[in-house]
Amino acid sequence: MSHDNSASWSSSDRVLFGLLPPVVLASVALADLAFGFSTSYAGWPFLVSLVLIGMPHGAGDLVVNGRLAGRRSWSGYLRVFTTYVALMVVTLAAFVAWPLTTLLLFGVVTALHFGTADVEDLRGRGDRELADLATRLPAVLARGTLIIALPFAVQPVASLQVVADVAGLVGGTVPAATADAVQSWAWMAVGLAGLCWAGTLLVRAAEGRLRDATTDAGEVGVLALAFSVLNPLFAMGLYFLGWHSWRHTRHLHRFLDDDERFDFGGFARLHTRALPLLVPTLAAAAAVTWWSGLGWSATSLATVSIAAFVVVTPPHHLVVERLHARLRTDTGDDVASPGAETTDRAPTHRRIAS
Repeated sequence: MSHDNSASWSSSDRVLFGLLPPVVLASVALADLAFGFSTSYAGWPFLVSLVLIGMPHGAGDLVVNGRLAGRRSWSGYLRVFTTYVALMVVTLAAFVAWPLTTLLLFGVVTALHFGTADVEDLRGRGDRELADLATRLPAVLARGTLIIALPFAVQPVASLQVVADVAGLVGGTVPAATADAVQSWAWMAVGLAGLCWAGTLLVRAAEGRLRDATTDAGEVGVLALAFSVLNPLFAMGLYFLGWHSWRHTRHLHRFLDDDERFDFGGFARLHTRALPLLVPTLAAAAAVTWWSGLGWSATSLATVSIAAFVVVTPPHHLVVERLHARLRTDTGDDVASPGAETTDRAPTHRRIAS
């Protein structure tokens, strides 16, 4: 493999994973300005993501976690999955006991997760300034905070309704007269994110990396447009489906198939590998939907799916962090830290298909 991580982004990758997500998000946002459909179809992106790209990209964690630990069989994958399951159980218990606090922490973890993923992709396309922690950390905070906080700043009532619906699954309630306070805090968060982001642009500009700065600015502009215009539930579902999860499939293909060239055969294999974890997850989601009495509308299923993400995001984020570190090591983009486990640094060649 090349020792330049940017080399792994072929011209087709730059179109499929670099250009396509912001083009889709911007096009849908502009269409919504003209036709105003996102509220009527608010739950549909999350509904699609239950079986295509979205939920499967996380359900692949059983295999990914096992491979990262050096296992090569389903029994081996299950033996090293206990920590993942234990963290899910702890998170579920916290959600049931303290729904609003857990949802607040979920927002923080999700901002970190989304921000890290977006910045990792910018770095992979050649934005070398993001290899420096002093530049990367503000960029992560800026991206993630923008995605999570902007809907609450621009559309606080609709955004809080999503929170209320998810919390309601476990008996939680959002206090009355919360919208104004949440909106104020959200705007403060967006403002701080903007300052962080402006700082990263200035660093790149000072280094003469105008193309990197322009790429970042273009993506942030699209995100700001989409999360300002679209219904919050629709916007988050579309970002999760067509941007975050879609881009992550490329990393999964590189790791599981040891192939830098993405193909739709690998895309299909990802969904097949996800089935052992995806099927029980969907069964649990169906059971919760039936038990809650919410009905089977797209919005109800989106609400239940978000509740599932509350439980799985903490362990999922930890697995993804290890995956990114492995891929950077394999491409020579990171220096292995002393004392790191050899199973997490082993080359990805000669993987066994599952």
